[in-house]
Amino acid sequence: RGYLSAHGPVKSISALAGHRVVLPGGELAGLPEGRWLGAQRGVVPVFVSNSFPALVMAGKKGHGLVAVTTSWAAREPELQHLFDVPNLPPRATWLVSSVAASKRPAVAAVAKFIAEQFALATRPT
Repeated sequence: RGYLSAHGPVKSISALAGHRVVLPGGELAGLPEGRWLGAQRGVVPVFVSNSFPALVMAGKKGHGLVAVTTSWAAREPELQHLFDVPNLPPRATWLVSSVAASKRPAVAAVAKFIAEQFALATRPT
């Protein structure tokens, strides 16, 4: 919100040109939303980090625009949603437990609930 107050609104992808961006680096450089943002014409990278919390903090402090997942941004009221990043490939999600733990009724119930929630979230509207 601070960055947008100082530099004006960004209402479309084409309006990104000339704006400062913070981008994932190192092992995070492959994140699709970060790669997409860094590839947009005319953006100006001002901060690169391999720490996702550092990227979010840079965005919150007004250093530039940052592309984050909706679930992360929902926990950050200082961030303002601009628009969804188009055509990102789906990500694999793994739910892992030991064989012994997965046989416990409580663990199985939680695993089933989580799987159902992901199925609901990825169902086409």
